[in-house]
Amino acid sequence: MPKSPATRASTPGKELDTFKRRLAILQCLKRGIGRSVRELMQQLAMQQIQASERTVQRDLLILSARHGYPIESDGQNPARWTWRAQAEDISLPGTDPATALALIMLQKHAKNLLPPDALQALAPKFAAAEKALGSHTDNAKTRWADRIAVIQRTLPLIPPPIAPAVRETVFNALATQTQIHVHYRKAYDGELKQYPLHPQALILREGVIYLIATARDYNEPRQYALHRIQKARPLDQAARRLPDFDLQTYIRDGGMALDVGEEIKLELDLTESAGYHLTELKLSPDQTSEKRIDEDGETYYHITATVRQSMQLRWWLGALGDEVRRCSFSHLPKNRTMRH
Repeated sequence: MPKSPATRASTPGKELDTFKRRLAILQCLKRGIGRSVRELMQQLAMQQIQASERTVQRDLLILSARHGYPIESDGQNPARWTWRAQAEDISLPGTDPATALALIMLQKHAKNLLPPDALQALAPKFAAAEKALGSHTDNAKTRWADRIAVIQRTLPLIPPPIAPAVRETVFNALATQTQIHVHYRKAYDGELKQYPLHPQALILREGVIYLIATARDYNEPRQYALHRIQKARPLDQAARRLPDFDLQTYIRDGGMALDVGEEIKLELDLTESAGYHLTELKLSPDQTSEKRIDEDGETYYHITATVRQSMQLRWWLGALGDEVRRCSFSHLPKNRTMRH
């Protein structure tokens, strides 16, 4: 087990400064990504920690040789320092049960949306989190991850595979705001197209990851399913950002819905069970729900809501089947469309 990254100093204040600096150095190091002493100095400066080149070099040698931290240099000039590839993650602050639980939930539910370099950096932390939870068998948090599940309302489908190189190129381009050149196979006719893309955002929908991007010199964002990208390579040019593009607005305005149309006032009479469900999960902010009884004494719900015409809406209504007693809609005046 590595010792504390601090060494004996002449005063408590200096000892604390040394501890903070060496802890920061350990946190700046990555697996598989070498950092030179000057790069580490820049990273420290961003944290308001000033240190000379000689001091950082000495810290690295002390941390590796004297305190046993699994870090190493590549022996080049200038040397680049990394965590050893097979090194066990160190016990830095943050491996308490609550933080470990957060890491486990992140790995379980969001790993497909994390950039590859982030996943690589987090891999030892995920392992340490599992180990930390395993060592706290009497803590209720250790059982939390096993008591949480996410169930899709639709039929669960197996996500299509994405080439690792494609995923890495796309994610890195989005992070660095640079262009990529792709070979893209269209969905319906299978035609293979090539063009440069300007990445804007990523969306995960029903297990499929879509890149929202503009192609060539066009300004209209389109959707590109990552599994249909056959090849992708980074370009040196900066991606053109759409000044008015906002991801949440894009989604809200139907960017990911199929066959999106105008806003309508939807009126539904639903059976009691289906209608009650909509009193908890509403169709729109202006939805109204009224419980009624028909002439035969059966209870049902009368629902009104402002929604957009879309393929998703038609699929949803079709899936309700006999739960829908009556369905109608009316067009809204153009100056009275609902504000989201």
